[in-house]
Amino acid sequence: LAGAYTNNVAVRDDHVIHQSWADICEAVGCKMIIPLRDNPENQKPKEDRDVRKLFDWTVEKVKSCDVLIADVSNPSLGAGGELILAYTFKKPIVLISKKGSVVSNFGLGNPEVVYHVEYETVEEAGKMLRNVLRQL
Repeated sequence: LAGAYTNNVAVRDDHVIHQSWADICEAVGCKMIIPLRDNPENQKPKEDRDVRKLFDWTVEKVKSCDVLIADVSNPSLGAGGELILAYTFKKPIVLISKKGSVVSNFGLGNPEVVYHVEYETVEEAGKMLRNVLRQL
Protein backbone atom coordinates (compact mmCIF):
# COMPACT_ATOMS: atom_id res chain seq x y z
CA LEU A 1 0.00 0.00 0.00
CA ALA A 2 1.33 3.37 -1.01
CA GLY A 3 0.07 6.43 0.81
CA ALA A 4 0.96 9.74 2.42
CA TYR A 5 2.81 9.10 5.67
CA THR A 6 5.49 11.73 6.23
CA ASN A 7 3.55 15.00 5.90
CA ASN A 8 0.03 13.76 6.52
CA VAL A 9 -1.60 15.33 9.58
CA ALA A 10 -4.22 12.56 9.54
CA VAL A 11 -1.71 9.71 9.27
CA ARG A 12 -3.01 7.90 12.39
CA ASP A 13 -6.60 8.03 11.11
CA ASP A 14 -5.47 6.89 7.68
CA HIS A 15 -3.51 4.05 9.26
CA VAL A 16 -6.74 2.73 10.81
CA ILE A 17 -8.41 2.93 7.39
CA HIS A 18 -5.46 1.20 5.74
CA GLN A 19 -5.60 -1.59 8.31
CA SER A 20 -9.29 -2.12 7.48
CA TRP A 21 -8.30 -2.41 3.82
CA ALA A 22 -5.62 -4.94 4.78
CA ASP A 23 -8.30 -7.00 6.54
CA ILE A 24 -10.38 -6.94 3.34
CA CYS A 25 -7.38 -8.01 1.29
CA GLU A 26 -6.70 -10.92 3.60
CA ALA A 27 -10.38 -11.95 3.46
CA VAL A 28 -10.06 -12.42 -0.31
CA GLY A 29 -6.73 -14.26 -0.03
CA CYS A 30 -4.26 -11.39 -0.47
CA LYS A 31 -1.68 -9.93 1.87
CA MET A 32 -1.33 -6.16 2.07
CA ILE A 33 2.00 -4.68 3.05
CA ILE A 34 1.57 -1.41 4.97
CA PRO A 35 4.88 0.46 5.27
CA LEU A 36 3.95 2.21 8.51
CA ARG A 37 3.17 -1.17 10.09
CA ASP A 38 5.48 -3.60 8.28
CA ASN A 39 8.76 -1.81 7.63
CA PRO A 40 11.06 -2.36 10.64
CA GLU A 41 12.68 1.05 10.14
CA ASN A 42 9.31 2.73 10.72
CA GLN A 43 9.21 1.24 14.21
CA LYS A 44 12.24 3.32 15.21
CA PRO A 45 12.16 6.99 16.23
CA LYS A 46 12.33 9.16 13.13
CA GLU A 47 15.86 10.40 13.90
CA ASP A 48 17.15 6.80 14.17
CA ARG A 49 15.73 5.50 10.88
CA ASP A 50 18.05 4.44 8.10
CA VAL A 51 16.42 6.12 5.10
CA ARG A 52 18.40 4.01 2.64
CA LYS A 53 17.00 0.86 4.23
CA LEU A 54 13.50 2.38 3.98
CA PHE A 55 14.06 3.08 0.30
CA ASP A 56 15.54 -0.35 -0.51
CA TRP A 57 12.73 -2.12 1.40
CA THR A 58 10.10 -0.17 -0.53
CA VAL A 59 11.69 -0.91 -3.91
CA GLU A 60 11.83 -4.64 -3.09
CA LYS A 61 8.20 -4.73 -1.89
CA VAL A 62 6.91 -2.98 -5.02
CA LYS A 63 9.08 -5.21 -7.23
CA SER A 64 7.68 -8.37 -5.61
CA CYS A 65 4.01 -7.34 -5.28
CA ASP A 66 1.17 -8.50 -7.50
CA VAL A 67 -0.64 -5.16 -7.44
CA LEU A 68 0.08 -1.74 -5.95
CA ILE A 69 -2.80 -0.15 -4.10
CA ALA A 70 -2.20 3.58 -3.65
CA ASP A 71 -4.19 5.85 -1.37
CA VAL A 72 -3.86 9.09 -3.34
CA SER A 73 -6.21 11.20 -1.24
CA ASN A 74 -3.23 13.26 -0.01
CA PRO A 75 -0.15 14.32 -1.99
CA SER A 76 2.97 12.29 -1.28
CA LEU A 77 6.40 12.23 -2.91
CA GLY A 78 6.94 8.69 -1.63
CA ALA A 79 3.65 7.37 -2.99
CA GLY A 80 4.41 9.08 -6.30
CA GLY A 81 7.75 7.29 -6.37
CA GLU A 82 6.01 3.99 -5.68
CA LEU A 83 3.65 4.64 -8.60
CA ILE A 84 6.69 5.07 -10.85
CA LEU A 85 8.24 1.88 -9.47
CA ALA A 86 5.01 0.01 -10.22
CA TYR A 87 5.06 1.44 -13.74
CA THR A 88 8.70 0.40 -14.18
CA PHE A 89 8.04 -3.13 -12.89
CA LYS A 90 4.77 -3.39 -14.92
CA LYS A 91 2.61 -3.91 -11.82
CA PRO A 92 -1.11 -3.14 -11.99
CA ILE A 93 -2.09 -0.14 -9.89
CA VAL A 94 -5.34 0.53 -8.05
CA LEU A 95 -5.75 4.14 -6.98
CA ILE A 96 -8.04 4.91 -4.04
CA SER A 97 -9.12 8.43 -3.13
CA LYS A 98 -11.77 10.20 -1.11
CA LYS A 99 -14.27 11.95 -3.36
CA GLY A 100 -13.24 15.56 -3.73
CA SER A 101 -9.51 14.84 -3.38
CA VAL A 102 -7.25 16.52 -5.89
CA VAL A 103 -5.43 13.61 -7.48
CA SER A 104 -2.37 14.31 -9.60
CA ASN A 105 -2.86 14.04 -13.36
CA PHE A 106 0.52 12.32 -13.47
CA GLY A 107 -0.77 9.58 -11.16
CA LEU A 108 -4.09 9.28 -12.98
CA GLY A 109 -2.28 9.05 -16.31
CA ASN A 110 0.03 6.21 -15.27
CA PRO A 111 -0.59 3.47 -17.87
CA GLU A 112 -0.46 0.75 -15.20
CA VAL A 113 -3.53 2.15 -13.39
CA VAL A 114 -6.29 -0.42 -13.85
CA TYR A 115 -8.86 1.09 -11.43
CA HIS A 116 -9.47 4.35 -9.64
CA VAL A 117 -11.77 3.84 -6.67
CA GLU A 118 -13.34 7.08 -5.43
CA TYR A 119 -15.26 6.79 -2.18
CA GLU A 120 -17.31 8.82 0.25
CA THR A 121 -17.20 6.48 3.26
CA VAL A 122 -14.61 4.01 4.47
CA GLU A 123 -17.22 1.24 4.22
CA GLU A 124 -17.87 2.14 0.58
CA ALA A 125 -14.12 2.08 -0.13
CA GLY A 126 -13.86 -1.37 1.43
CA LYS A 127 -16.68 -2.78 -0.67
CA MET A 128 -15.23 -1.36 -3.87
CA LEU A 129 -11.73 -2.58 -3.01
CA ARG A 130 -13.08 -6.08 -2.34
CA ASN A 131 -14.78 -6.10 -5.76
CA VAL A 132 -11.65 -4.83 -7.53
CA LEU A 133 -9.41 -7.42 -5.89
CA ARG A 134 -11.78 -10.21 -6.89
CA GLN A 135 -11.53 -9.05 -10.51
CA LEU A 136 -7.76 -8.94 -10.45
